[in-house]
Amino acid sequence: MKDTVGLLRGIPKAELHLHLGGTLSTEAFFPLYEKYRSAGEEPYLDSQRYQNISKHPVLENFLRTGSGATSFEDFLDFTDFDGFLDVYSLTNCYVRDAEDIALLARAAIAKLVAQNVRYVELDVLFGGHKIIKYSPGDLGPVLDDVAKNAPITVQWIAGLPCFLGPEESSRVVKELVAADFTSLVGVTMGGPEKQFPHAEYAEAFRLAAEHGLRLSCHAGEADGPHSVWSAINDLNVERVGHGVRAIEDPRLVGYLAEEGIPLEICPTSNVVTGIFRDIAHHPIRELYEAGVPVTLNSDDPSFFGSELNEEFVKLHRLGWTEDELLELVENGFAAAFTDEETIESLLDEVQAYVEAERGEDAVLPEVINVPSLAGGVSDEHLHDAPAPNYETGSVEDLIVRVPKAELHIHLAGTMTAPVFVQLLDKYRSWSPDLIGAWDAQAMKRFPVLQPLLDGDLNALRSPDLFQFEDMEQFSVTVGVLNSFVRELDDVALVAAAAIENLGRQNIAYAELTFDLERFSRLDASMVEVGDRLDSISKSAPLGVRWLADPGRDFGPDSAQGLVERLIDARFETLAGISLSGRERDFPPRPFADMFRMAQNADLRTTIHAGELLGSDSIWHVVNELGVDRIGHGIRAVDDPQLIDLLADDAIALEICPSANVATGMYPTLANHPIHDLFDAGVTVILGSDYPTFFGVDLVGEYLSLWETGWAKNDLLEVIENGFLMAFISDEEADRYLNRVHAIWEEE
Repeated sequence: MKDTVGLLRGIPKAELHLHLGGTLSTEAFFPLYEKYRSAGEEPYLDSQRYQNISKHPVLENFLRTGSGATSFEDFLDFTDFDGFLDVYSLTNCYVRDAEDIALLARAAIAKLVAQNVRYVELDVLFGGHKIIKYSPGDLGPVLDDVAKNAPITVQWIAGLPCFLGPEESSRVVKELVAADFTSLVGVTMGGPEKQFPHAEYAEAFRLAAEHGLRLSCHAGEADGPHSVWSAINDLNVERVGHGVRAIEDPRLVGYLAEEGIPLEICPTSNVVTGIFRDIAHHPIRELYEAGVPVTLNSDDPSFFGSELNEEFVKLHRLGWTEDELLELVENGFAAAFTDEETIESLLDEVQAYVEAERGEDAVLPEVINVPSLAGGVSDEHLHDAPAPNYETGSVEDLIVRVPKAELHIHLAGTMTAPVFVQLLDKYRSWSPDLIGAWDAQAMKRFPVLQPLLDGDLNALRSPDLFQFEDMEQFSVTVGVLNSFVRELDDVALVAAAAIENLGRQNIAYAELTFDLERFSRLDASMVEVGDRLDSISKSAPLGVRWLADPGRDFGPDSAQGLVERLIDARFETLAGISLSGRERDFPPRPFADMFRMAQNADLRTTIHAGELLGSDSIWHVVNELGVDRIGHGIRAVDDPQLIDLLADDAIALEICPSANVATGMYPTLANHPIHDLFDAGVTVILGSDYPTFFGVDLVGEYLSLWETGWAKNDLLEVIENGFLMAFISDEEADRYLNRVHAIWEEE
């Protein structure tokens, strides 16, 4: 049987509140910008946006000069609903003709298919901008063609921006009716609801309903319950877009429940635009428990960094049960603007899927005992996932909410139990040649791993699998589990789970280290590896860059050869080179040529040192390799002169306290030298290393420091260090730090 997250990702779903313009991405926006700029067409800015554009300096500079931004995420600097409307309007002014709409739609549908969305109602804008070069008559056949050829059921909702005004809205509805395209099922209206009373648009909505179009409207999002009442009473809507402010009026909540009026709720959207402080404080749970038909949606995923699957997973992390989440899935289909026969058919698919998954216990492998998921770590200082219900205003709550950087995390160390189960079920075989002769020989020394050498996969379900005697057993166990990552699709699966966990911790930027030697043995070229990693980064809801680790364990010649191949196939989101492995057998000095080659190629560098070996290892790194950061480096505490050098030269140490405790280097976190190093002025960065294997994530590491007596401002300094020492530009670091300070200073 799949775990709940796996079930949610695989189950057929409906998406009822998705703006086509909200799916704009780096891959689409920049080509559209060049298309119109090369034709000499400037951005159209209506008077309101023209006044507001200076509030968004990166976007303003790009629209005027075509420079200063390399990804769509660079424009997403809004912190409230009005700022979001600015950025949305100013980026969507390059979606102008039917060809642009079709381009966006096909890309959006591909992403929906990947999330197992079976039915979608896509909101496409009609009217309201002088730059739009399509009418309903022009666009109707294009939309019908997109819907007809889509591998899922696609219906269209005509979006009427409220600033059209009542007369223009009625005119657009008449054109929509005259166009008579078959895949148009309804109309909705969005925009700044406080400024445009719903009652003024009653005629446009009456005309739409008269001709068989279904009705929805954004209400109760930025404005209060009276907005929802007006949408219901004045516009006769069948569903309400958002409607979350209904929670302020118990009578309205009761009415929605009694009348069965569905709400199209988009939790992450409401948090990002500042309507609610975080998902834990969102009223979706209260509305659901009051009997309101709640549907879950993503709204504008490219702007808010959360697709439909992530919305379900976030609720699961907050304690929603599997059956409750399945009810939300069913609500999505039940509220769809389609015929009853189609709804029943889709609900039958959901039921069949659930029955099939819940009935597979006998054939699917059991979940392995990963500490962070199965409670296998008992030390009171090692934390599981951050609790969602810390007292508002507490330091614990602040640690969870503040943006953070994760600079020392191995992709191989993020292998979660559900992902491993999928890979084990996919391959169902293992042999020692998958990990190399040295590791296979080492396996013989550890009783929990010995049966695997004889082909007994049950060894992977042992409760002792994550009880490491020493660093060697840990290293071999990592290699064994990651030997099931054999294709680029497997890499993407592991990375998706890792990025999801990072996002859940409010990590805004991460440098994920990948095993370059292992990746070189995948059935793919180095260029293909880079392309896939670029794709993973660009679709992530946070900043993700990559560090390539060629590994010490195959010697300096092998490492240098791999880095040379990597440089030849240089990919966009590669930040630099890291080096880990058996420090005692492969000291830093022989790798000097490799590091120089990487640095000459403008790659940033870091290396594990002073973890197992003493301070001499760190001296060699500092004097001979010229790296930007040092992984671990904790044994520097043995040498006061080295401490002074690290502090004076601001050479950052990527410290992972719980990892060092789990592998037996220190008995407890209280005994860890991070406290002494920080007090001595060393630039300390906090990392989780192999979070799944050690049962702690980055939030847990910060909480552990707080529990061992660190001051609030000291925690802030470590958080700031993460961005200041990241392999990004100063401008990017400043943008992240502004986000940190905006939250920290409000406390």
